[in-house]
Amino acid sequence: MKKLACLIASTGLIAACSVQTPRVLPQDSYLIDTQLGLMCHVSECYYLSLIGLSWQEIDIALALGLPAKAYSWSVDEFVSLLVTPPEGRYGVEQLSATEFKLPRNRATEAAFNALEQEDLQLYRIGGESHAF
Repeated sequence: MKKLACLIASTGLIAACSVQTPRVLPQDSYLIDTQLGLMCHVSECYYLSLIGLSWQEIDIALALGLPAKAYSWSVDEFVSLLVTPPEGRYGVEQLSATEFKLPRNRATEAAFNALEQEDLQLYRIGGESHAF
């Protein structure tokens, strides 16, 4: 895979790094790459770790048919929820040991939008996005 230079902000420090770019899927799906820690739609990717900062878990939970209550998921819990949705709400295709193709639907859109909003609030307002 191609290499892509990126900047990561961590506790106020900016460090250069090299990140592999994930495979690109059609517009009707999302990609979760657990090795790279990313959720992607077409060529736009966000770090799964942003879920730890999100206040939008309830939107994701409701879209998945979960009870309306406060949630706080780790990255592993978040990934597990998306790749094995409650009651088999949608099918997931495992592309490799670390890559999963999810259909574009209300639940996966809510998850992707939560990551996008966290990136926006943390990096793009007054700074640069860390999406790629």
